[in-house]
Amino acid sequence: MYYCYGQIRSQNGSSPAAFDPVIGYTVFTAGENPVEIVAGSYYGGQSDKYFHLGIVPPAFTSGDFIDGNSGYSQIARILNTGSAASTPFTENLQGNIMEAERLYSSNTKWIIPAYHQVVISSQEVTNAVFTVNLLGMDLIKP
Repeated sequence: MYYCYGQIRSQNGSSPAAFDPVIGYTVFTAGENPVEIVAGSYYGGQSDKYFHLGIVPPAFTSGDFIDGNSGYSQIARILNTGSAASTPFTENLQGNIMEAERLYSSNTKWIIPAYHQVVISSQEVTNAVFTVNLLGMDLIKP
């Protein structure tokens, strides 16, 4: 089966200024069609901390646990095998989410299933806002 590109989706989200490592915050939500993420950027965060991106199911509530503390692991897939280091990127000089700067993509295409969410989480407690911007395109059946 193959898909065609449909509507363009651009979304962003941020962590709160202080959050725990087992908490996920939504930065992107797919609609009724799967979405292929084609570009993205990130900036901010605490200078000595690292962040991860992952896919969670539709029932996930932003700010909820993503590990076993919630009774089951809600995170479906980590999108990056490495970590996004918050420095040296700022709002005026953002890191490319698809480049191996300090963030290593797990594959060349990020396909977000319909109604699923992309969340950010931290490796450890952090005290600064971390922001992610994602651009995707709906995948629709011809």
